[in-house]
Amino acid sequence: MRRITLLVFIFALIFGVPTAAEAQDIQVIINNQTQEFTPSPMIKDGSTLVPMRGFFEALGCDVEWDGKTNTAIGRRDGVEVKLPIGSKVAQVNGANRTLSIEAQLINNSTFIPLRFVGEALGDGVVWEGSTRTIKISSKSSSQDPKDPDQEMFVHFIDVGQGDSILIQSPNGSTML
Repeated sequence: MRRITLLVFIFALIFGVPTAAEAQDIQVIINNQTQEFTPSPMIKDGSTLVPMRGFFEALGCDVEWDGKTNTAIGRRDGVEVKLPIGSKVAQVNGANRTLSIEAQLINNSTFIPLRFVGEALGDGVVWEGSTRTIKISSKSSSQDPKDPDQEMFVHFIDVGQGDSILIQSPNGSTML
């Protein structure tokens, strides 16, 4: 037993042992914008898990937590995704779907399966293993105010004794 322990120790010294941060270092990009999540995303059983609230909000979802059923709920553009903690059955618009990995509580944070949620909302999800990057193309109508397909309108208004400028942004905000 001592020899095995000694061999493992020598192997670790020579080749190094990845830290938890290195093992979990995953980058998430949504519509070409890098996302920062706290806590960080992680890979568990071959699936990427992300913090529930931060991920739903990054995708432009309304977020709800049902404490009675321990269910994370995200809604966007007429799609509702329900993920009960610890269950391999989720719901998309009321229809049951089987998960490869369930939503779960890890260190007092709720984590949800990234690919399942993204695809359930109709978004494109791509994993680039060489860079440990997940790229999501979100189809949310309100997701990215810098989306080139959305327009900002600027109106120059002559009000007689002065000028006014009305700015209407793609996310619905206005400024006069």
